[in-house]
Amino acid sequence: YAFDEAVLFAFELEKDSSVPAIIKTGIEFLPAKNFALRFGVSVKPVKYTAGFGFIARRFSADIGFAYHYYLGITPAISVQFGI
Repeated sequence: YAFDEAVLFAFELEKDSSVPAIIKTGIEFLPAKNFALRFGVSVKPVKYTAGFGFIARRFSADIGFAYHYYLGITPAISVQFGI
């Protein structure tokens, strides 16, 4: 759900036949035209996520982190180029 052009709320329900359903929620905030901040949480198991992204014409980059109680912090990075 987009509250306005700068705030997006997302909700996801993931279900695999062998495990209980996982509920995931997140929010994306655009404090500047080309910059995004993201935060999220999921349950069963509880996992927290955060990250930020930069968008410029045909190029974008994202850096994110997830925190899992048993696994600790997991970093992620992505870079995309449009053709």
